[in-house]
Amino acid sequence: MSAKKFLSLILILAITSLTLADNGKITVAGATQFDWFFSFKSTFPAATHDYIDVDDNGKSILVNGQLQQLAATYTGSETKQELLAHGPWILNYRGTGSGNGLEELVAYFDSPTDGNELANIDGTVNRWTYGASADYPFPPLDRIDIAAMDVPTTQFVSIGSQENAFPFLKPFDDGYGKSPITPWDGDSTNQLADLGELNINTANPDDKTIFDFPIGWYPFCFLASKATGLENITIQELQCLYLTGRSLSGINYNVPTRDSGSGTRNAVMSSIGVDPSWGRGDNLGRTGKNPNMEILGPAYQYNNIDSSTTSSRNHRNNRFMVSYQTLYSSKGVPLINTGWYECLNISFDGGKTFVRPEDPVDPAEIPDEIENRIDKYGDQPNWQSNIFWPNASNGWRIGGSETFATVGEPYATNLPARLSAYKTSAHGFGMRNPDAAAFIINITESIKAVLELGPNPSTAGSPGQALAFKSILVAGIYGLPSPGNPAEFVVDPDLYNPALTGLPFSGVGLDPYGSHGYGLLPNRDTNGDGKATGADAPYTDLNSNVIQWNPFDPRYALQGDINQNGTWDADDLHLAVLILGNGAAAPVDPLISYDVLCDFDSNGWFDPNDVRFMADGVILWPLTDTSISDCSEAVCRQKNFAMVDDSSVTGNFFSTVLAHGTYKSGDSRADIAMLKEGKLYAQAGAAPLVDGVVDQTDISYIQKVLDGRLLSDICKYQVRENRLSWLDPIDRVFADYSCDMNNDLYIDLEDLRIMVEDILETEIGDFDLNGAKDNSDRQVIINNMNQAGTYIDGDLTGDAIVDSADLAAFDAF
Repeated sequence: MSAKKFLSLILILAITSLTLADNGKITVAGATQFDWFFSFKSTFPAATHDYIDVDDNGKSILVNGQLQQLAATYTGSETKQELLAHGPWILNYRGTGSGNGLEELVAYFDSPTDGNELANIDGTVNRWTYGASADYPFPPLDRIDIAAMDVPTTQFVSIGSQENAFPFLKPFDDGYGKSPITPWDGDSTNQLADLGELNINTANPDDKTIFDFPIGWYPFCFLASKATGLENITIQELQCLYLTGRSLSGINYNVPTRDSGSGTRNAVMSSIGVDPSWGRGDNLGRTGKNPNMEILGPAYQYNNIDSSTTSSRNHRNNRFMVSYQTLYSSKGVPLINTGWYECLNISFDGGKTFVRPEDPVDPAEIPDEIENRIDKYGDQPNWQSNIFWPNASNGWRIGGSETFATVGEPYATNLPARLSAYKTSAHGFGMRNPDAAAFIINITESIKAVLELGPNPSTAGSPGQALAFKSILVAGIYGLPSPGNPAEFVVDPDLYNPALTGLPFSGVGLDPYGSHGYGLLPNRDTNGDGKATGADAPYTDLNSNVIQWNPFDPRYALQGDINQNGTWDADDLHLAVLILGNGAAAPVDPLISYDVLCDFDSNGWFDPNDVRFMADGVILWPLTDTSISDCSEAVCRQKNFAMVDDSSVTGNFFSTVLAHGTYKSGDSRADIAMLKEGKLYAQAGAAPLVDGVVDQTDISYIQKVLDGRLLSDICKYQVRENRLSWLDPIDRVFADYSCDMNNDLYIDLEDLRIMVEDILETEIGDFDLNGAKDNSDRQVIINNMNQAGTYIDGDLTGDAIVDSADLAAFDAF
């Protein structure tokens, strides 16, 4: 045997000794925005740079400053053996979303290497491609070793019983993450991950315990199109938007969400004190992503999106949207600074002061001890940015800790002898895959060694240095979210390193609000085929001339402001009706594209559905009794629908049919629900969808809401005194603003009476709506006794069951 062949054999044996358990395979699943760290498509393939001399060849950053790659690039043709000849690891990264990554860890942490293969799913595969389906070159992919998440495991784990679910629960509370909400038009869950047989009891671990390793800190921001009129917003207003789909004053903004497996959604909802499983927004659509969802038209979808890219493009095309993104990512500052959307200023103190990311913190609020340490180490650029001082009076408190989670502790794993010094935990419950354990240790040790921002020969090229260059290390933040209450920040002086306080990114800097006009011209699906490709006719004005878009054109400053007076008022509704009826002859500016200015339901066109949207959730009227609300104005459906009819030629703009009675101006406000596949259907907080008829379906829907069943027939809300107050932060979660017939900001029995007596001109108990409550109606109850039913079946009490209580109520009236 030649010396060359002998040395090759020794190299292979050395590699094999480390990779016996899994043949070098390490699989990570989780956050989509973190793929840059793992992927060779990035300029930083540093996740697998050798810092601690993993393969014991004497070449590593720690040992002698040499840069060595432990996982070779897979370009599509190499065999497993060829890759392992260049390094001991083969790394798979599945960019599935944070919570989905945790769920995969739970499901596949202990899968045997016997052919059990994970289903194909979107993700970065072996760090060389990102595609619509995962094409694993070395099947089976049989185990998930690590979950990468935007928040700690505690924030992603559901706890206890669903009957205790509540919108403002915190991690460890019974019922946390157990929201019963499903999309109005789908059956996907909003619940957080179920740990199954695993646990998070690191104080008393066993072989099923999950251990977290915080890696970096990600600030997030809430975004709005400038045409929404929003610049400043309070935490309470954000809670209302994401728990109901509407603002405190009833404005029906387009409020998108990521899916419940998204770490971005979890981080921002936790930051505003909302259980992430309740942060439903408009609550439409099944979980997914697709280019066809990104442009206005029949396939447009902005809720339950499992891609930050799709979410950002959703918003780019929607002028009436409030959303969220990571601040320092390709979808954050770069797009804000090119006019896709605006970063909102937030008040954490109930509206007294509003804070913007990167605002400087008053040095007087920085502890003297920390200032002395900063003076000693030298300050970094932007070290006074409120990003780093969340507990300051103007601190930025929207964010999450990027976390790696493992089943078993890497530092308790049986490693090869040369790495035995890193087995520092004595409890003995290590990871099942020693390669994955070494991978985590290599990263965390390199992070510990990063003592300053910028190049440093001792850590150059290490995983920790790469993280410090493109993210914010947790040691640079003076206060991190409390595990039991993510909206509160706790300071660990021993963790904090002032040398890491500063924005490491090049080209950062959030432009002032409004720097880029009123948004970009939306892309729309103009041929109606539901696809992003194909015909894309330009927007035209009332004279059919193609408009030339200018993002600073003040005529487009506020969506739906047709009379251009800077507010939403009755005149805008009046003019909207005239435009649709008279076109260029309407007394409005004919050189505007009203498909841009007045598209609220996101189909790309201005049509009667947008008029309904405006009447139901945009046009404001002064409140006559301002003592009942913090708002001086609110959406007044009663007046709005009357204005629409009074402005039309027919007096019944929507051609609404009453099952009984004579149509009067504004009666169309009672058309609030429809039957879909035999079930009551409405879209509380989203674009109103109706059937054009006011009948038993609409009566049954108000009954359902008053019975506390808006969100779930199983987990009912206990409605007090048959009344839901829109001004109550709990009540409104279970209320539909569209049910308020008289605009007193309550949904109660008076709204039911108005619908039945004033609009349908009959009496409660007239199930067949023939104008009289009589024996035939009583017989309806008897015929359906002890069966599920709605109003048309004799359900008078509104509990979805026809029983003796309905008969007693019928006889009592």
